[in-house]
Amino acid sequence: MTAKIYLIVDITSSDIKLRNILKNNPIGCVRISGVTESSVHEKKKLKEFKELCHSNDIAVLLEDNYELALTHKFDGVHFTKRPSEIQKILTLKPKDFLVGVDCSYSKHQGLITAELGVDYISFKFDYNKNTDNSDSYSDNLISWWHETIEIPLVVENVKSLDKIRELSVICDFISVHPIYWNETSNFDNIVKILS
Repeated sequence: MTAKIYLIVDITSSDIKLRNILKNNPIGCVRISGVTESSVHEKKKLKEFKELCHSNDIAVLLEDNYELALTHKFDGVHFTKRPSEIQKILTLKPKDFLVGVDCSYSKHQGLITAELGVDYISFKFDYNKNTDNSDSYSDNLISWWHETIEIPLVVENVKSLDKIRELSVICDFISVHPIYWNETSNFDNIVKILS
């Protein structure tokens, strides 16, 4: 098992840069963030990004806006915090529409959310709780989830290549923020690990 790249794309990102990345790299999923749909320009970019992903057979999710994701025919939605209406959303959503929820650093939230029937959860790697000790909080949480729970896991906030390499065998996806994929050499190193 090697984790796939879960690419986070801000709505202000360059469509040309995104096109090149999607065409030339093994991306598992794309999540569009920073969307308010407050302008015609933003609506146009949403459409462009979705079409870029679909032309490369890559699922694309919208962050935190279920209705907008449905309206624009995205493949799903990612909630950065579990919404109070999550059960209603899971009941009413189209069959193939993906729902993922960030559970921060909480095993308890992860278990509760998984039991509701979401398609995946994400945990943030917490550098504040980790030390040089290999039995660190986040490492234990992620390893435990991998060994115990079947629902796919995305790990976010991983900042070093060594940690990406270490976690790549115990999670399904590792998120890559624009700050990393906009740096070509850094992103190339991530791709080498996750290929």
